[in-house]
Amino acid sequence: LLQLSSSGTTSTDGNQTISNLTFDGKNHTVNKGIHVRARNNVTFHDITAKDCYQNAMYAQGPGISPEPVFPATPPDSAMMSNLQIYNCLFANSGLSPIGATWAYGTIDLHWIKDSSVHHCVFDETAYGGFAIKGTWGTRVTINNCDLHVAAYMPAWSSRVKGFGLEFWYLTSSDIFD
Repeated sequence: LLQLSSSGTTSTDGNQTISNLTFDGKNHTVNKGIHVRARNNVTFHDITAKDCYQNAMYAQGPGISPEPVFPATPPDSAMMSNLQIYNCLFANSGLSPIGATWAYGTIDLHWIKDSSVHHCVFDETAYGGFAIKGTWGTRVTINNCDLHVAAYMPAWSSRVKGFGLEFWYLTSSDIFD
């Protein structure tokens, strides 16, 4: 529904603020509500993104290939910086496809630094999946968020619980409240 994207191997300054909008995936017929790629200085506040098939929001820096072996730190050029997300509602968009052994996150964050997510509500109770999912983050703060996940992921089995947060290779960061 909304895409903010830069091509190339480094992030460019977006200097954009998106606020007071609703992104409706129309009963999971839209893959992503919001897609941000390689844009620095982007703020989302007071938005609702809901009922998307894969993600309410997917944000990623340009990354590098092949990925470094953790605990190596990716170069700054691989990272997107200063993504700010606050006072938002993200709902029912971290679908775990039937038969899959993985799940999407209501928001997926990859290759980000100097960024924050705070005072948001994540309601992922209808379809399973993750509230917040990501890889390769540094100096990321996630705080004062309400994470609501399904008691189990229907596509996996009744033995697998929904997850509030899964973040791989997160360094020099804070998660609290």
